[in-house]
Amino acid sequence: MDVQMDLKPNQLVNIEILDKKGVSSRYPSRVENIGDQEIVLASPIKNRVAFFVPPGSDINVWYWDKIAIYTFTCKVIRNINKGIPLLAVEKPQKIEKVQKRDHVRIRISIDVFLSYTDKNGEFREIWCKTRDISGGGMMLVLHKPLLSDIDDLVNMEFKLDSELIQTKGKIVRDSWESDSDGVERNIVGVEFKDLANKNTQVIIQYVFQKQIELRRKGLL
Repeated sequence: MDVQMDLKPNQLVNIEILDKKGVSSRYPSRVENIGDQEIVLASPIKNRVAFFVPPGSDINVWYWDKIAIYTFTCKVIRNINKGIPLLAVEKPQKIEKVQKRDHVRIRISIDVFLSYTDKNGEFREIWCKTRDISGGGMMLVLHKPLLSDIDDLVNMEFKLDSELIQTKGKIVRDSWESDSDGVERNIVGVEFKDLANKNTQVIIQYVFQKQIELRRKGLL
């Protein structure tokens, strides 16, 4: 894979660094420049201060596009501090395609507020929880029937970390399942619609981070 063609300046990435005890930490970064032999990244920031990464250290760089998640390991060449702290790393020999992002669903429970008009023409507002979430939508678990049809739209509000997401969703699945206690739950699949670009990036980043965590644990 051609790194220069695949990565672009201003592209968001994550830098993963292992400390002496083998503990992994991840830091948001971006591509500043791509040369013939090196890639220049924004330096990792800790407590609002850029920190020094010893030359010769191996780091992992993670990035993503609309199709997949990628990662590569590279060596640090030097730290640059000319106004903006930067980190120059060697261009990698190999890039690993980790996962097709849109097909991966992260199993996680998040509170979601729905408002919609049901098939009887009544306006409803309910709280429910997610069973999983992906870059394209989420699976919801309800205690009562949604009383809507496939392809109907609902208004959705939920938080990922501290970010409030407000968007529409199209119902693509509506079924019933029994939980471990034998209690039936309404399982509703919703596809995101009219999602603002800012919110799209928040969701992609959230799912991306969870994928990395699961992959490190051997669960993905």
